[in-house]
Order: sequence, then C-alpha cells, then structure tokens
Amino acid sequence: MLKSDFNRQKVCLLDFEGWVCYTRFNVKIPYPKIKFASQIINKFIFIMTLSDFLVAGAFGLIGPILAVYLIKQIEGGTLEVVGFGSMIYFIVNALLKIPISKIIDKNKAEWDDFYVTLSGYFLISLIPFLYIFIGKPIHLYILQAIYGAGVAMSYPGWMALFTRHIDKGKEGFSWSFYSTSANMAAGAAAAIGGIIAQRIGFYYLFILVGCFSIIGTCCLILNRQSIITRGHVVSVPRIEKVETKEMDSIGKA
Repeated sequence: MLKSDFNRQKVCLLDFEGWVCYTRFNVKIPYPKIKFASQIINKFIFIMTLSDFLVAGAFGLIGPILAVYLIKQIEGGTLEVVGFGSMIYFIVNALLKIPISKIIDKNKAEWDDFYVTLSGYFLISLIPFLYIFIGKPIHLYILQAIYGAGVAMSYPGWMALFTRHIDKGKEGFSWSFYSTSANMAAGAAAAIGGIIAQRIGFYYLFILVGCFSIIGTCCLILNRQSIITRGHVVSVPRIEKVETKEMDSIGKA
C-alpha cells in the first residue's frame, strides 16, 4: 500500500432522532508522478521540437510522391521539370540563408529571430495549398522559389532560438530529442502519405499537409512570452582608482 496521510475529523449531523456524531478519516493518497517531455527538457525546447515535428511530418506526407503528382498535374510535366524545380528550391535557399542569418545576428535581442522564423514557417505552410492550383512549369518554379525563401527564413532563426534556450548540460540530449522526433515524423508520414493519396486523392492530402503546417506554425507563438526583447548591452561607467592623498584633500575641502 502507498504511504498515505490520515487526518481524523469529528463530524456531527442533526437527524430525526437527534444529533449523530461520527469520526471521519481523510485519506490522502499520493498519485504517481508522470514525467512528460516538457519535464525532461524545458518548455521552450519542447514547443520548438513540437512545431518542427508537425511541419516536418506534414511535408513528409508528400515528399516521396510529390514528383508523381507534378508530372500528372503540370502541362508538359516531365522529370526534367521536377528536377529544375528542385534546383530552384536549393539555389534560392542557399543564396538567402547566410544573408538572413547575418541580419538577425546583428540584433542581440531575439524578437527578430522569432518573427523571421515565424514568417518563414508561414510561407512554408502556404506551399501545399498552392500545389493544388499548379498547372504549368513556371508555376512550379515560382512555388519552389517561395518554398526555398521560406526555409531560408525559418532555419537560421529557429537554430538560434533553439541553441540559446537549451538547458546547460543537456545539449546533446536536446538535439537528439529534436532529431529523433523529426526523423520519426518524416518516416511515419512517408508511408501514410502514399496511402492517403491512393485512397482519397492528392487534393485532400495537400489540404491536410497545409493544415498540419499551420498548426505547427501556431505552436511557435506559444514561445512568444519567452523571447528576450531587451538584448541591448548596458554600459557600466568605469570607476577610476583615486589615490589616498587626493581623497584626503577632497575630505578637507
């Protein structure tokens, strides 16, 4: 039996036959503590991981089968068109990622990291919905450029926020927790995405991906209160050493 606390209390009630008194025992049984993920790592890191888990899992639904849809949907769609679309995504991503990271590093506060990351996630969340209306190769190229820009905006800020808020001594575990969660989401979603596309069609699949991405983006807003908005350096005036003779002369004066 679990260790419990017993409190004895005398209670008297008025009945038809008069006052009836009895002794009541209050028993406090401790409930077993359950360790949630937010207790293993801090809340900020948990929310960041959950957000990327939803977004990565959502896009994992369409990752392996996107080329099949694009070839069928795009007028004159071929593997070459799909390949050029992927090239545009990576080029835009590579060209913008470093300049964006330098811009957000200039400000010591975290509000710019947060809002740039949030804006990038928002752009990423729009892509699945826009895939529904794609019809020509130029449409694909534009969407892939927007997709690359969104990832370039979200990646530096996300990494900066995640790194700054890791608990000391849990760096390896925090990164492993995030990586494991993202890989599990993408791996499980790859099989599920094919089943959904086969059973109900690509259109519903894209809507589902977009909705999950928006939910993941909204999760970031939960960390808004934890963002450091006053990151400026406070200058402390330098105190010069004053000789003893000068202090004595000042005191006499």
